[in-house]
Amino acid sequence: MTATETGFQLETDRRFDWSDLAVHVTLFLPKGHTYHLETRTGNGNIRIEGIDLDDGTAKSGNGRITVLDVAADRLYLKSGNGSVDVEGDVADLEATTGNGSLRVVPLGRRSERIQLKTGNGPAAIDTGRLSRAVGVFIDAHTGMGSVSVNRSDLVYELDERNIGYKHVIAHTEGYDRAEQKVDIRVRTGLGSISVE
Repeated sequence: MTATETGFQLETDRRFDWSDLAVHVTLFLPKGHTYHLETRTGNGNIRIEGIDLDDGTAKSGNGRITVLDVAADRLYLKSGNGSVDVEGDVADLEATTGNGSLRVVPLGRRSERIQLKTGNGPAAIDTGRLSRAVGVFIDAHTGMGSVSVNRSDLVYELDERNIGYKHVIAHTEGYDRAEQKVDIRVRTGLGSISVE
């Protein structure tokens, strides 16, 4: 383990019988600071909660990634097979997973750009906490999954729903004039997309 003013690193080069080994690390950081975060696991879950980030990256091979009550300028999340769950104030969010689900709750305290990609899992975006003054843009595309957009205040630019291809582009009225905007771009292969 290495800890300095500029970083914290935990790694080992020892060989273990992984069938009988588990490691759980909890790191508590002081509030009132803005951090740069890079975290990576092979199969373990990652949970980031209650901190401010200028930039952050979290990668897991098979584990779930959970982000709660985080304010970040930029956040990149990637899981091979695990789910990704984000509830926070992230200006620039990119989240990808191969087979897991994606769930994002934008708060709209500032303009946000959200890019979500999943191969087989569903993607859900809950816009219920956004003020009606926040402009929302949605670009949702799936191959074999369904697309469900349940907001009554949207103007549709494109609404294609064919077998094997569904693509919806919509925005709120007055989107261009809104001071704060949330841009949501979602891509799935087989998974369904839900925007509430």
